[in-house]
Formats: sequence, C-alpha cells, structure tokens
Amino acid sequence: MSPISGGTWSSSHPAVASVNNAGLVTGLAAGTARFVFTNTSTGCSSDSSAVLTVNGTPGISLIGPGNICIGQNSQLTPTVGGTWLSLQPSIATVSNTGLITGISAGTASFRFTETSSGCQATPQQCHKCTVKTGCQCYWS
Repeated sequence: MSPISGGTWSSSHPAVASVNNAGLVTGLAAGTARFVFTNTSTGCSSDSSAVLTVNGTPGISLIGPGNICIGQNSQLTPTVGGTWLSLQPSIATVSNTGLITGISAGTASFRFTETSSGCQATPQQCHKCTVKTGCQCYWS
C-alpha cells in the first residue's frame, strides 16, 4: 500500500491482517480489515477506502486409510471445489476428487487448492499416505 514512508500504518483488525510501516499487508486469519495511515509530521490520518478480505485456509482431511499397498486406494476430502496435488506423484497419485492411488513404496504428501479463492492448504495441513510393498491379499 502507499505511501511507504512518512508515517505509520495500522489495521482495523490486526488479528485478521497486519500491516508494516512500509505498507506491506499480511493476511493472518479469515475476515476483513481496513487500514489507516497516520502522517507523523501532521498527525492526520487517512482511511483506506479498500477493504481487504482474507480467505480462510481450506480444511482437508484423510478419511481413508493412511497406509495403503501399491495399487490400492484411499480418500481425501474435500472431493469438490478445487484441485488436489500429489507432492510425490511417483509414490502416490491423487485425482481431483481426492482419490489416492498407491504407485510405489514410500510416503506421499497431498495439497488442496480451493478454486474459488485460490487458497491452498498450508504445508502443516498437507496429508500424508504411506504406500507399502509386500502387501498380501486374503480371500475369504
């Protein structure tokens, strides 16, 4: 945001979005915030006419097993409203409906990007699934 010198910026909701004195805004939580610039030499304040909306991080979860065999499946949610990405596609793939398929032994992480907001699940929210070798099938 501008100006970037000669005063201080403040946020109407600092828990939602912070702003430093160079005008750099950082989204912290879902919600809305306005920003005020106060000129240090005159003491005058100017409200920003723009409202910043911070979208929440998409909630994701693994609803299927966390350990699968090569060729087996598991399931992530949500199943609509965005795109899934496997961070290790040589170990496990994921469809846009959240269906995981084991490809080779190892551990794969998955990330979801919400279409409407463009927001992604943060790295701490990525879900992992371990693909094992030597799984046996038992027929009854």
